Amino acid sequence: MPFVRAGPAEILRASQKDETAIKHLQERLERLVLYVSGLQSYVKHKNAVQCLAKFLFYFNTTLNGLQTLGEEYTGIVQVDSSQRRVPSKSDLWVTVLLECLGPSFLTRIQAAGKKRIQEQMRAATDDAERAELNFFEFLLNSLPLLSHFHKALFFYRCGTYHLSKRFTGIQYILVRFWLKDRGSAKGFRLLGIVTMLQLLALLCQNAVEALNRGSASPRNLPDVTFESSQSPAKPTGQICVVCMEKLNSPTTTPCGHIFCWNCITEWAQNEERCPICREAVVACRLVPLRNYS
Repeated sequence: MPFVRAGPAEILRASQKDETAIKHLQERLERLVLYVSGLQSYVKHKNAVQCLAKFLFYFNTTLNGLQTLGEEYTGIVQVDSSQRRVPSKSDLWVTVLLECLGPSFLTRIQAAGKKRIQEQMRAATDDAERAELNFFEFLLNSLPLLSHFHKALFFYRCGTYHLSKRFTGIQYILVRFWLKDRGSAKGFRLLGIVTMLQLLALLCQNAVEALNRGSASPRNLPDVTFESSQSPAKPTGQICVVCMEKLNSPTTTPCGHIFCWNCITEWAQNEERCPICREAVVACRLVPLRNYS
């Protein structure tokens, strides 16, 4: 049976179908955790629940030597870099762990690194030392753009849509070669060029912001200490019950309860009920409050 290398159209369709299935599994698991453990525990462990749902999806498919729903739908199969053998178990485990834990781990590293750098920036007295710290902060701010660069390479030269598979060398072949979409290659290459130009613009923006921070006096730097770590006393009426922090952009639901704008809009996308009284909540009926005190 002839095999050909899968194109970006097949890989992208497979990824989109897998993301839909993973999102559905995450919603079901979130509702279960919310019902069993309550609101505060759900908010605290929401990211862990989402990672667990993603791992369960890949454990029952990729780690068991099976195609995912998207791979089966488009007729593609994972192979190693030689395109002659299936990936090893170790490569599959590394890929799945990077896919599930990589984004949250990268976010934690970035937040901890930025906090440490800004604390050292306040204590620095030498211009050369501040310039060095400013450069490292620029690198940390640009770290999420690595995924952007990977997507640009995927659109231009195909390969794999997931950054974790690029690290392990896993590729795709198309077993149903008569379904290969050969007419979209030029369009994807153009998209890759546009994505790369956007990446360069973001890098330039980060560089300009880094230069502006470098020219600012260290005394004028914003305070980077987090209120949550200091645990100051807050009025009970000013606390959002979702994030347990001081209200930021207070927003009310139709039932009259008040939350942070970001908290309640994200909540309404996953659970269309008020976190307090369980009344129906629709995102379009949320009302931001002005001059609220």
